[in-house]
Amino acid sequence: MLKNHEFDPDEIDLSKCSPEDIKAALGISQMLVRLESQFRRDLDPKTIIMKVLKLTCSFYGGDWTGVLDIDPEVGVWTAHWWYNVETDGMTPTNFNEFENVSEYVTWAKALDEERTLCIPMIDPMTEQEKIHYRRLGTKTVIAAPFYKGATGFVVVRNPTQYETNLDLLKLVAYVASCEYHDYRLIDNCKHQLRPEYIRNENDVYINLFGGLEIVTVNGVIRSEEINPLKIAPLIVFLSLHRNHAYSAFSIAQHIFPDDPDAAEDYANKIKYHIYTFRQNYSELFSAGELIETTKTGYRFSEKLHITVDTETFGHIYKVARNTSNLNDRVRLLEKAVDIYKNDIYPPASTDPWLMPTVMSYSKQYFNAIEDLLNLLDKRHDYSAIHDFAVAAMEHHTGNERLYYWMIVAMIERHQLNMAAKECKAARKHLFYEDQRKLEKEISERYPNYKPK
Repeated sequence: MLKNHEFDPDEIDLSKCSPEDIKAALGISQMLVRLESQFRRDLDPKTIIMKVLKLTCSFYGGDWTGVLDIDPEVGVWTAHWWYNVETDGMTPTNFNEFENVSEYVTWAKALDEERTLCIPMIDPMTEQEKIHYRRLGTKTVIAAPFYKGATGFVVVRNPTQYETNLDLLKLVAYVASCEYHDYRLIDNCKHQLRPEYIRNENDVYINLFGGLEIVTVNGVIRSEEINPLKIAPLIVFLSLHRNHAYSAFSIAQHIFPDDPDAAEDYANKIKYHIYTFRQNYSELFSAGELIETTKTGYRFSEKLHITVDTETFGHIYKVARNTSNLNDRVRLLEKAVDIYKNDIYPPASTDPWLMPTVMSYSKQYFNAIEDLLNLLDKRHDYSAIHDFAVAAMEHHTGNERLYYWMIVAMIERHQLNMAAKECKAARKHLFYEDQRKLEKEISERYPNYKPK
């Protein structure tokens, strides 16, 4: 059986491995596949940790697994998250609210040395620890410390297999420490949920993708709140035309190019829309009003540092295209497509004044998606391909390339029945020319695949 120590996998002589060693290695490989299939990019840290704990408990055949958070300075530790096999959830335990680190000498030493524990098969236990183990229903226990600057352990109680092979447990501890770090960051900032661009009272972030939204250090004007207001088209217009001031009549003509009466009415009332907006939201803009009046017309205040998501998207996509490092390119493309939540300002996305801009960014988005999915294909990351294709399909239905990538992801993951259903859906929703194109692309890649 493999001992509880570090080793170089390149130096392993497989002929000297026991059947149990090989079984453990295969089990770890299968578990990694299961972990990958469970994870989605939109999962929050707690959900990821809970899924990891459940799968880890199953792998080691334990009856309880958990994350122990330790504060060495205060000298206490507590169970933060856990999974109980008997109850299939995070149900009450026999832990005290806080346990004293000084009463777990073996654990304190392992924490200092940042090493794994395998009790009692490898590591000893003190008489005081034995008393605590009886209270906690622990006969045996294995544990791996968090990654670097360890402040806790991932533990499995009463494992029944692979007890001294802790490779998977060390990997899980790394995942748990990363997700726990993210969880604490989110928890600390839960009352300050704003983009990274908001740092002081001068900063304003305007979202146009999926609906108008304005974020400042003092608060947020949500889409459902501002989209119905008469001033919304004006703010969208100024967001897309940042370099000049525009007269009320010029703005109205842009927004209502084919309706002179509506344009005249809107031009006459712009100042009232701005006044009402200031009355309701001026406290959010500490450094000045969002829209200022100049001799030549209206524009965003030069006292504010305003960032618009369309500009951020365009900049990130440009950088991604010029980046030679493939990993960096994937990361940037993922960030770019995440910014694009839907068409620009959907209430007016089909209006003549906005449609060309909407179509331009829609094309850039699909170019970014295509670039990203091709790179993920080279990585053989078909779960990610499926996720991005499905997310894109939610607000851009009827795209032949998205159907192609969803079908590829399913075939590569041996989900042939699902792939056949997607082929059927494509025939239902695509135009005839796109259907033929899709069939040709799939048959060229998979000559032997014949959907039912």
